[in-house]
Formats: sequence, C-alpha cells, structure tokens
Amino acid sequence: MRTYLAVIAAALSLLFITVPAVSPSPPVIVGMSASMSGDYSSNGAMFEKGVRLWLDDVNARGGILGRQVELLLKDDESNLAKAAQLYSMMASPQGADLILGPDHGRLALGILPALVKADVPAVFPVSAPDILWKSGKGLAFGVQAPLSDWPSGYFEVLSRSGVETVGILVVVHPMSEEVMENVTRITRRFSMRVTAKVATGLKGLPEAVSQIEKAKPDALTIWGSQEGCTEALKNLNRSGYRPKSLYVSTGQGTNAMLREFSARELEGVFTTAPWDARIAGAYPGGERFVERFRAAYGQDPDYLAASVYAGGQIFEAAAAKAQSLDPGKIRQALAGLETMTILGRYGVDPSGMQLRQFPVTMQWQKGKREIVWPEKLRTAKPVSPR
Repeated sequence: MRTYLAVIAAALSLLFITVPAVSPSPPVIVGMSASMSGDYSSNGAMFEKGVRLWLDDVNARGGILGRQVELLLKDDESNLAKAAQLYSMMASPQGADLILGPDHGRLALGILPALVKADVPAVFPVSAPDILWKSGKGLAFGVQAPLSDWPSGYFEVLSRSGVETVGILVVVHPMSEEVMENVTRITRRFSMRVTAKVATGLKGLPEAVSQIEKAKPDALTIWGSQEGCTEALKNLNRSGYRPKSLYVSTGQGTNAMLREFSARELEGVFTTAPWDARIAGAYPGGERFVERFRAAYGQDPDYLAASVYAGGQIFEAAAAKAQSLDPGKIRQALAGLETMTILGRYGVDPSGMQLRQFPVTMQWQKGKREIVWPEKLRTAKPVSPR
C-alpha cells in the first residue's frame, strides 16, 4: 500500500512540474494626451475625469476583448509641439494599442502628421475644422459633428424669424477664410445673404465692429478663440451697436463668457455646444453617466467629459467588431461602424468625418443657457430677434 501511494504521489508531483503556468493576458493600452497645464488646462481637467470614468466602467464590463484596459495619459501642456511628440510615441509599435485624440481642435490638427506617418488610426473626441478630415487619409475618426455643422441649428432657428442678411466677424482664428466660406454656404441654404465679412486680430476689433455696423446686417455671427469672441462682445457693447440676432461660436469658452458678462449683456445671444447634461436621457447610458460623474467628482460633466467617454465607447464597439487590435482592422471597423454612445449616434463618411451626431443650439435667456434646437430636446423656445 505504501508503495502504491508513493507511486501516485510521484506521478502527481511530476504533473505539477511539467504543466506550465498560464500567463494572464496583457492589458489593452489606450493612449491619449490632455492639457493638464497651460492655456487649455480647464479642458484637460474635464477630459481626464471623463476618460477615467470610462476606464472604470469598461474594466467593470470585462475590458476590451476580455483584457483589462490601462490608460497611457500624458500632459501635452497645451503645446502643439509637445502634443505632436507625445502622439508620435503613442503611434509607435511600443506605444499604445488604441489612440484617443487630444482635448482641443488646434492640438488635433497638430498631431495628425504623426498618425499619418505611422499609418495608425485615432478617435478624436473633440471637434475640429474640416481640414482634419481632408488631410487625415482616413485615419481620423470624429466623435462630434465637425465645426462646419455647428451653426446649422442657429440658422434653422433664424430662418423662421424673417432675418434676411447676415454679418460674419472672425477674430483670432487660424482658418478665417474657411470659416467665412462655410458660413456663407449655410446662409445660402437658408435663403439669406451675407452683407459683411471681416477677419481681424484683437487690435483691429474697433474698426472691424465699425465696418459691420455700417453694413447693418440683421444677424451677426462671431467666430474665433475664446479671447477673440470675448473681446468682440466687449467692443460691441462699447459701440452701442447690437444687431437683431447675435451668434457667438465660442466652443469651450461658453462658461468663461458667463463670468465675463452680465445677464443683460448676454440676453438673447445664441451659441452651440455638442452636448449638455440636460439632454443625457436622450441617449442610452447617458443618465447613468451623469449620475456616476456627479458621484465621483461632485459636479456636472461638460461636453468634453462626455465626448471622451463616448470615444472610449466607440473603441469598445470597434474592437468587438474587428475582434482584433490590429491597427488596420481597427481602422476598417471604425470606418464601417454604426453604434450609439452617450453623445449620440456614431457613423462617419469615408474620410472619418462624423455624420450622425449633432450639436445643440443654445440661447442665453434670463441669465441661463437654454437649449432651443432641436425642438425635441429644447428646454425653452427661442426668443425671436427684436
């Protein structure tokens, strides 16, 4: 009996010695930068919070392709050269498996050459000028509607009010000609005509406002940097000139404008945002996202947080469709993907430009930004021009 037991013990010990241990699957690395310092640091703070919330949620769901996800997050310092350097590293074979773009349209344009050189796709959570998609060689996939689509809701609202003429003021914008061409094209679609087009720097604003005032357009649209739009409004207020309708495309600057101006100065002004916490319930998982964000950070998410979270969701869906993290297969999956995110529907054209998501048009009314378009999501009716 002792001999028999000894034989069994020896066999079992041999089994344990010869069977190799199973190694755990390596994590999926998602690389991105955020402006955690510098001029865009307010963007970076929300961006980081949004992506970390997605990281927690995706890992709770089992990760991507059954593997846990790790975040490779770097501070681009709001600097174009720094961002380009970081994404060149992330796009290398030793970099990241999946890449999310930065938190500002200007930085997005700056990192594109690194992606094209490496032939690696990326999902861009923030919107950018159309040149990003025209130059992206099918590697840049948008989450938000392109900037060229942002004013469409405003002009639809405007077309119902009898407005016929429009002025365009572009302040400190790197692509002023493209902006003016795009707005002119949209006005034609709604049977309006442009009577004044002026592009200027900050120093030229008094003269620019004077030119616009002489043309007396029914509606004035202002485009540019946060500082440029803010200074343009200050010059308008100093001049005493006010068109019947005023639209300011401030992008990330809408909250800053609330601090710069009184409710009376902003009353009736229109703007656009890709997303708002008040419409979260319109899309699957949106309300849960807002609740989780509030619980984690003690504040409401803005559209930057929601957009980067949606970018993560898009990568989840693309990897599931491709059943691979190979860049070529991910690119093919992103190009043909149709899915829903907390930001709305995802679906792109052959260049990667977003076609399905749409922003909301807002108007300052009694000190609050009310959603006035689309009608099914609005929190208030638009106030007609005076």
